[in-house]
Amino acid sequence: EGPQRSGCLTLLIGLLKVTFFGIVGLVAASFMISLFALIFTGTKLIPLQSLFLNAGMEQTLLWVSIILTLLIPFVGVVVWLVRRVMKAKSRPVIGFMIAALWFVGIVAGLTLGYRVTRKFSVESLQETSIELTAPSNNKLYVDMARYADDYFSVNPGTNMFAIGRHRFGDDEFNSLPFYNVEEDSLLFNSIELKIKTSNDTLFHVKTIYSSFDRNYSGAKANLKEFDFTLQQSDSVLWIPQFFKTPKEQGYRKQFVVVEIYVPSGSKLEVSQELERYQHPISSDAMQRRYGRGYRNSLEWNSGEEYLLEGEDLTETSSLSS
Repeated sequence: EGPQRSGCLTLLIGLLKVTFFGIVGLVAASFMISLFALIFTGTKLIPLQSLFLNAGMEQTLLWVSIILTLLIPFVGVVVWLVRRVMKAKSRPVIGFMIAALWFVGIVAGLTLGYRVTRKFSVESLQETSIELTAPSNNKLYVDMARYADDYFSVNPGTNMFAIGRHRFGDDEFNSLPFYNVEEDSLLFNSIELKIKTSNDTLFHVKTIYSSFDRNYSGAKANLKEFDFTLQQSDSVLWIPQFFKTPKEQGYRKQFVVVEIYVPSGSKLEVSQELERYQHPISSDAMQRRYGRGYRNSLEWNSGEEYLLEGEDLTETSSLSS
């Protein structure tokens, strides 16, 4: 019975070894698949890095965290398998070194995450009021001043891709800026247009800029670099298609709100080119400064002519009928 038990024990040990090495192989393969997937996805997202990461230390932290957290465990498994096959003596120092390098990668990733999230710590606003020249026909037509030069997406070729179960499409990238041809500026289309009632007999426009950064002075400095100029030509108010910032500013949740104040008894029409500017933009800083009513706006549709009567915009087509 002794030899039989010994044979069964040997078989059991053999099965356990096969199972163990199979699991180790699967873990190693998983690390490699994760690394290749990250590299494949990363090649598509490389243009986005400049929006969130500063050149130098942050770029270094990114690659250190990727290499050490994904590649080092795979190398450790391979080294362990090779040493087992060669029946080499156990050297705990190798395991300690691999664990230390992996820990350094984790710390680098956490440090990078902390530095990036700090860039969205403080929101600052800048408000500018403009008094418009009275239109000759008592009607203001609001149109888009299209960007004259070519521009392109910061992330070409990624209009649809998947990470896990989530599919990233156009909606996720609409809030990201574009590059100009020279690639020295970012072009943002995160602009909201609001229509409100004027307190006097004149047309007014108020623009509100917003940007985040790690501190108040940094956010204020970002706002001073906004390039967004409204132009009036008699009864036409031109709103730029984009507002522009230097490329070095990166993405800091920048947006612009344009509020047009219409006097009672005047007419207004908004071009269909500006239809997407109806999309509301939320802001904690605006709510703190202007109260809960900061989102208030008269309801309007592009391509319709309105007459402001008291506090209401009325379609002129319904008046004639």
